[in-house]
Amino acid sequence: MIIVIGGSSYIGSHLCSHFKSKNQLSTATYYKTPVKGMQFFDLKQPDIKYLDLDFDEVKYAVICSAMSKVDECRKKKDLSESINVVGMKSLINQLFSMNIKPIFFSSDQVFDGKKGTYVEEDIKKPVNVYGMQKKTIEDFLLHSDKPFMISRISKIFGLKKGDSTLLTSWVEDLLDDKVLHCAVDQVLSFTWVFDIVRSIEISIQKDLNGCYNICNPEPLSRFDLARLIQSELNIKTGKILPCSINDFSFADPRGFNTSLDPSKFISETGFSFTSMDECLNELKKVYDL
Repeated sequence: MIIVIGGSSYIGSHLCSHFKSKNQLSTATYYKTPVKGMQFFDLKQPDIKYLDLDFDEVKYAVICSAMSKVDECRKKKDLSESINVVGMKSLINQLFSMNIKPIFFSSDQVFDGKKGTYVEEDIKKPVNVYGMQKKTIEDFLLHSDKPFMISRISKIFGLKKGDSTLLTSWVEDLLDDKVLHCAVDQVLSFTWVFDIVRSIEISIQKDLNGCYNICNPEPLSRFDLARLIQSELNIKTGKILPCSINDFSFADPRGFNTSLDPSKFISETGFSFTSMDECLNELKKVYDL
């Protein structure tokens, strides 16, 4: 059985739906917004024993919970440190003590973005507080001598109309004849959320251990992806203007090319990520274009 810490998050909610449908979900947690069937859990003061469940049945804990807005982590550094580092370490140690394997979601922000297509063993040099916090937990797990999995991800999107994720938001803005300012110099590994869900499922089935990049193997800049969407969906309205990631007033910097190489995960699992072409074909159906 599986528990999802942060089941009310975007990725967490999809994981919960999937594993619940397979009768593999023991429980899930929320923090800010109550969700029916989920239990309250605060990473600032984590005590997993307060959760109402039979821990003897739980083998895996998928950790989606975090303070994840990059600029907010910088502006509220003490708070983000208490959640993303201190609380996270406490939670993981509790899981270890109960022989529950943690599956921790990390981020491409552990890299400085100077080269792109990072493999798992590349040197981590985060340029922002959020990335530093993720690196701290990665290192904590890597030196734990315990079973764990790090699922390192990049930019996640959905394909449901109105889901407020990147691709659907761009489609809706273009159809509303709006102007998009998209960075030509920020390259990411844009990945469909359901591929993340399926990746976690196969990771559990194969009981993978260690660090894995879990992402689409097709790196794209924001600008190139936006133009691809407009072209492939034949949207005649709206404008896409190129810019630099440095044109935005971020409180904490972003790396230019933090795309990830998922070859290790693909090689060990045989998993096939959904191509961007397939995702755009689905968007055509969703928006009847």
